[in-house]
Amino acid sequence: GLGEGIPEDKEGFIECVGIVNKIIQEEKAAGIDPSSIVVGGFSQGGAVALTSLARLEEKIAGIVALSTWLPLRESYPEELSESNKETPILMCHGGADQVVPFSWGKQSAELLSDMGRKVEFKDFPYMQHSADMEEMKLVQGFLRKVLPE
Repeated sequence: GLGEGIPEDKEGFIECVGIVNKIIQEEKAAGIDPSSIVVGGFSQGGAVALTSLARLEEKIAGIVALSTWLPLRESYPEELSESNKETPILMCHGGADQVVPFSWGKQSAELLSDMGRKVEFKDFPYMQHSADMEEMKLVQGFLRKVLPE
């Protein structure tokens, strides 16, 4: 959870991952190649995106996780799917974030990197729990890099 001693909602995160998987399957059925899909989110949405990475059935193009953390860290290494082992991850976090501590984002990026994931972590020292144009330009560049023409 977002605080010491507050339990994380494992069932809720797993349910959200199921929804993400379902959406990807629906897009695939509609003719969209999953390798042209990026899953992303801000704050808790970013936490869902990072949780999804370990459990998605299809190989996707990338993950964008903004002002967030990696939930379910204790069980995460056991639950890694091989389908997205090489999937690039962009994580951005504000150094002045008062909702999700900067240290959580940085430690999450380091943990994912230690597990062999391709993580790009960018800090914005002045930014609180929000987004700005500089961050969005970075996201735009990431999307251009990982998505097919």
